[in-house]
Amino acid sequence: MRVTLCILLLSACSNNNPAADSVVVIDAGAIIANPSSDLGIAADLKETQDFAVGTDLSQADLKAADLASADLANVVTVADMAGPASDLAPSAGPWPSADITYYGASAGLGAILDSTPDEGQNIWAASGETLYVLSPGESQFRTFGAADGLHIQAFTDPNGNPNETSITAIAGGIAGEVFVGYYGYESDSPFTDTDEQKKLGNADRVNLGGDSKLAVTRYLFQCDYDWGNGCWENRSPRRMLYVHDGVAAGHLFIGFNHGISHVYQDHFGDHVHVEVWYHPATGPEVEKIGEWYGLAVLPTGDVWTTGRYGVGLQSWNVDPHTWVSNPYIYAFTLFTSDHALDTADGYREDNRGVAVTSDGTVWFATLNNGLWSWNPSATHASYAALQSWPAAPTQLLDIQADPNGTLWLVDLNGALWRFTPSTASAVPFSGVSNVRRIWLDHTVTPRALYVSMDTGLAVIRAK
Repeated sequence: MRVTLCILLLSACSNNNPAADSVVVIDAGAIIANPSSDLGIAADLKETQDFAVGTDLSQADLKAADLASADLANVVTVADMAGPASDLAPSAGPWPSADITYYGASAGLGAILDSTPDEGQNIWAASGETLYVLSPGESQFRTFGAADGLHIQAFTDPNGNPNETSITAIAGGIAGEVFVGYYGYESDSPFTDTDEQKKLGNADRVNLGGDSKLAVTRYLFQCDYDWGNGCWENRSPRRMLYVHDGVAAGHLFIGFNHGISHVYQDHFGDHVHVEVWYHPATGPEVEKIGEWYGLAVLPTGDVWTTGRYGVGLQSWNVDPHTWVSNPYIYAFTLFTSDHALDTADGYREDNRGVAVTSDGTVWFATLNNGLWSWNPSATHASYAALQSWPAAPTQLLDIQADPNGTLWLVDLNGALWRFTPSTASAVPFSGVSNVRRIWLDHTVTPRALYVSMDTGLAVIRAK
């Protein structure tokens, strides 16, 4: 096992503050701080933190209710795989192209919360305490945990309760590579937490060696503009998205409990976030941000970000440090009458995912208000054209766009749905249940939908 440490020095909390390159990659055991010389950016005194203390990672959100076991028709298990990978057409990739391939206990999996292939078509999956990988030609997932260098450890949370830096999200990178996010110490006073508390959670870049051992590069998302005051706001990844094609290929975006960060070749820009402001009947206005579960990157590199209170499209820049100073192209609220960022006290959206179909329509999956859409090109960017889709389930946990223009949806009960916009119809997809998260791999033909479930992993290639 080899562990490398990346100290991530992030230069601003505001979307409009510039960031200087101040990343240091060093061997573990010698922490070298190299903060930017540009440390004089004034803090935004209007900001008050809104950190969830573990609540949005509760089983109520992540674990679906038990569903009746479905009849897995047209299912291929790992034991049924026939022939080496070279027997398959190159465009299909190394894995079976049957309608559904199921990986469960017989393949070494338990309950899975996230799954994704890397660019070598290694299949990565994760539970809270275990990272799994299945390489082409293999039939059993290999398992890795804290003993292999993953940053999973016990800690006491801000409420005094025992907790753990469990895995929250993963994203496959280049061949043999996966990025792993962990649940961290989420307090209401992130500037005054101890250094050890701030280092909990964060993320790793993990590479699989030829000896089947892991090389782990540690990512620590520390601010630098207010570095002397202890600024370290991004603690727990909610969603990780590695881009495999287009102008942003090779770039990683992470939606955290606080903001969104952009990573490229171990270099990081500061986080950005749409800022919503509560206006109580009495007292000062209050900034509300966080819970960035929704990420979708356009071919232009612009990235849709959707969170608890609002949504936005952040403009592209190849340099993660310059990226943070770019403006949002769009930033708005979905459910207010004017879609402004100034709202009444208590306003929430609880976005859980975002996807973009080939016609340019962006689709918002929300936990309590169902499915919404907007096509800025077709509507002259009028927010008045935002549309709800009552035929879809009202409580959504995830969404992915299929290349054929349909959508895959996961509801709060763990059911998987296929939604067709042209007919405004939603049909449950049989053969899977207790679904937690989905990921669509469009780099193979037919495309592969990775379905993470309490009972393992299903890969759907049915039309």
